[in-house]
Amino acid sequence: MDIFIVGMLVVIGGVIWLSYRYGRRPSKQEKPAFVLGSIGTRAHAVLATVGEPVTLGRYGHGPTFHAVPVSFQLTNPSRSIETRLTCSALQLPLLQPGAPCELLLDPADPTRLMVASVQNSFGVQVPTEIGSSHFRW
Repeated sequence: MDIFIVGMLVVIGGVIWLSYRYGRRPSKQEKPAFVLGSIGTRAHAVLATVGEPVTLGRYGHGPTFHAVPVSFQLTNPSRSIETRLTCSALQLPLLQPGAPCELLLDPADPTRLMVASVQNSFGVQVPTEIGSSHFRW
C-alpha cells in the first residue's frame, strides 16, 4: 500500500512539473524582440519561398501555432537565409512569396531572426513579431 501512495505522488508531481514547465506562456525575456532588440541588426529582405506550415499545437482555447519553413533573399548584402518561423494561424496570411519585409538578424547566427514587418498585398507595412524556431513562444 505504501509503494502505491509513493508511486501516485511521483506521477502527480511529474504531471504538475511538466504542465508548469511546458504549459506556461513564455516570459518577456524569451521573446525574440527582447533577445534581438539590443544585439540584432536590421535588414531588408524579400520572402523568396514559403513552405507548407506544420501545426505545432494548440494551447487550450488559445491560438494554434505553426512552424513554417521559409527562405529570405536579403537586398543589401545579396545572400539568402533559410530558416523556420514560428507563427500563429492569424499571421500565416502575411507570409506570401515575394513580400518585402524587414528583419532583425542575430549577427552570430543569421538563421536566428525576427520578422519585424511585412508588406501585405495592399502595399501596407504591417508591424509584426514573427520569430524563427530558435525562440520559445
